[in-house]
This record gives sequence, structure tokens and C-alpha cells, in this order.
Amino acid sequence: MKTEGVIIVGFSSIPGEDGKMLYPSKDADLQLGDSILKINGIAVTSDDQAAELINRFGGTGTLEIELRQGDEVKTKQVETIKCPETGTYRIGLYIRDDTGGVGTMTFYDRLSGRFGALGHRIAEADPGDGKKTLIGRVMPADITAVVPGEKGRTGEKIGYFHPGAFEGEIDTLGEFGVFGKMKQSFGE
Repeated sequence: MKTEGVIIVGFSSIPGEDGKMLYPSKDADLQLGDSILKINGIAVTSDDQAAELINRFGGTGTLEIELRQGDEVKTKQVETIKCPETGTYRIGLYIRDDTGGVGTMTFYDRLSGRFGALGHRIAEADPGDGKKTLIGRVMPADITAVVPGEKGRTGEKIGYFHPGAFEGEIDTLGEFGVFGKMKQSFGE
């Protein structure tokens, strides 16, 4: 699934000139699950591009960040800090531009072409309000291994995709999974 902008999945500290650890994004009230849409007016499409924009405009001392926070689009001013370890400007974020993986299609309605998958919320990408924050697709996959979940550790399916056999587009991310419409009918 491809995100709208990039999703904030964590915060990191940056050492300041005096050695004190700083959290500029947290201080600017950016929140986990927010989608960064623009940096200094430029649309953000990947995590690499976001890092490049932060570093490019970092010398000004402040960035203008447009983001989706829940169902609102907001603009925040975020201080930039030149990291003494990397020599680049940073704002103290961990971001992702996609949520990849294999999920199980739960249902498909041949009359409407609608499907549902997973049966649970995608916590790292969902602000929890049922609003569309991701665009994605469904396609067939071969599962080659299953790693069972254990207490404190999520399980996973390992496999590979077969693009082109059939596809559907995800249009809704909600409390009970992802939903969308198949591009063509199948399973007759």
C-alpha cells in the first residue's frame, strides 16, 4: 500500500550543540500516524525525497510542514538541527512511504466487485478515524513460509506477488481492515 505523503512512525532525538538531546518534531506537535504531505510547499512522495528536502532547506532553521493529522490538514513550523554525527539537517522523525506486506482477502462480493481484507486495523498507518490515508492494491501471491506469532511478537507471512493476474484497488482503511473494489470479476 502506498501512503499519501509519508507516514510518521517514530521520533528520534538529535544532539544539539551543547550535547542536550532535542526532539524538534515532537516539540512542533507532530504525531505518530500523521502523513506529511508537503515540505516548504513541495509535495512529498517518498521517504528519500523527504530526507532530501529536510536537508536542502534545513539551513533556514525552520521548515513549513503540511500534514494530515486525523481528518484535518494542518501546517506546522518545525525547527531543523544540523546533526553533528551525519552533517545533515534533521527534524527527529522516522517515516515510511509505504506499508508493504501480505494480507488475507476475507471476502469478495461478485455483484459489486467489493472486497475486504485483514480483519484488523493497520496500526502503524491508520490514525483510527476510518479516513482514507492509503492507496493500494490487491493481487495474487504465493506464500512460501509462515512465521507464527508469539507473545510480544507479531507473526508474518512470507511470499511473492504475481502482478497482472487480477488486481483490486484499496479505497478504505478502517478499524476492521482494508476495503476496495476489484478491477475485474473473478472466482466465477
